[in-house]
Amino acid sequence: MQGAGNLGALDASQLYELENDMKKVLAVAALALSATSLSAAALTFGDLYGEPAEASLAERTIVVTPGTKYVNVKHGES
Repeated sequence: MQGAGNLGALDASQLYELENDMKKVLAVAALALSATSLSAAALTFGDLYGEPAEASLAERTIVVTPGTKYVNVKHGES
């Protein structure tokens, strides 16, 4: 794409090429935005951070203190 700085001097074939390039850029941007929005919409707060269990259903209690470095909990475990 030569002469992009001087759009008034482009001939028909160069304008056609420029139009195709812009369509490709727009298509890639649209795909990137749609993929981002779909992945963000699929996850809920509970999926990311978990949800509190009802006390009657809990099998154990984990006490978290300032000295706690990590807690292992498997998916579906309460």
